[in-house]
Amino acid sequence: MNRMRYIFSVLLLTALLCPRSFAQVQVETLVNLNASGGVTYGPDGMLYVSDFGPQLGPADQPTSVYRVDPHSGDFTVFATGFDGASGAAFDAAGNFYQAEPRGNRVTRINIDGTRSIVADGLNTPVGVQVDEAGNLYVCNCGAGEVLKFDSSGERSVLVADAEILACPNGLSMDISGNLYAVTFAAGNVVKISAAGELEVLAELPTLQGGPNPVGLGHITWHQGILYVTTIGTGEIYRLADDGSDVERLAGIPFAFTNIDGAVDQATFSKPNGIAINGDGDKLFVNVSEPGWPTDPSGLHPASIRVITGF
Repeated sequence: MNRMRYIFSVLLLTALLCPRSFAQVQVETLVNLNASGGVTYGPDGMLYVSDFGPQLGPADQPTSVYRVDPHSGDFTVFATGFDGASGAAFDAAGNFYQAEPRGNRVTRINIDGTRSIVADGLNTPVGVQVDEAGNLYVCNCGAGEVLKFDSSGERSVLVADAEILACPNGLSMDISGNLYAVTFAAGNVVKISAAGELEVLAELPTLQGGPNPVGLGHITWHQGILYVTTIGTGEIYRLADDGSDVERLAGIPFAFTNIDGAVDQATFSKPNGIAINGDGDKLFVNVSEPGWPTDPSGLHPASIRVITGF
């Protein structure tokens, strides 16, 4: 009975949060690709999709990052040898930064192909961003904090709040240098100023019933709008970066399937990474085929979906 009440309350909440019609929204599968981590839109107009691994638990072998053509779905291996790969980002020079949650580090792949560890000794790092000055920001999920590494590698805690930042997972940045984080163990969408001031912009639905809530996956910013995946309930949300106009863009709560088509029938299973193209008219989301009821920790097989018409 408690479970049914919870589902009803979430359905009511999402209905209230979704006043606008997205009748033209369409969802299509771009490619089947076992890459369950973050999705990053590169400066070359290609997608970079990181693979966390086949399960939420420990992995038996290194994982890879794939370079995917957003039009055809053709892909190649961009880099491999990661101890899990989740959030990633490019800096202004085109260098690529990859968080390795299982390895507790962040690796940089330079434009010449050389690589180095730029942050180590972390506690399950997930989301990363790099500002124009070369400062690296990392969601240190296991510690409930966001770290800053300056261009010399010096480490500091930008902000720490284990209650608000309940496993900070995805991380994005606007053109003014404000950061936006979402939490895996809660439904919080959080704005972090350059001075480290925290503001909860929204609380999105989570999946209850286990030892901890399953909340949000990743987040991306584009021209004042934030796009967020709710990995637990299987939805895609968008909201203004001041916290207003919170709307469900796509996904049917608790469907636990991956069905393409119009917004009234399209569903998502464990949507995690999310990226938007340069024109702002296509969102790319990776999903996992196993549903929560039958395989809660399963992440493979996986695929990349495209959302248009918003």
